[in-house]
Amino acid sequence: ICLVTLRKSEVFETALPSKLLEFMACARPILLAAGGQARQVLETAQAGLAVDAGDIPGMVNAVMQLAGEAELRTLLGQNGQDYVQRHFRRETKAAHYLSVLEGLIGEAT
Repeated sequence: ICLVTLRKSEVFETALPSKLLEFMACARPILLAAGGQARQVLETAQAGLAVDAGDIPGMVNAVMQLAGEAELRTLLGQNGQDYVQRHFRRETKAAHYLSVLEGLIGEAT
């Protein structure tokens, strides 16, 4: 189980911590204590359990659940790895950036 925590702050609503993606790429189930974009990615990927930032009882419950369910840990880890492969590969991101740049060039001419 990998833990990703962010303080409750507007700054972190749009943050996507690189460690979240790294843990997902390694097929590890994640316990996320945060909201915003990080939580949205985690929940979309179905790669772990999320609680609100600072929710210690929620974190304890999530750890206990994950500790007791090996099949769930495996499923969440695989889901995360699959999601990263589909959405965050360099080739995928490079193609997206190229498309955006080509659109900007087309608009400028």
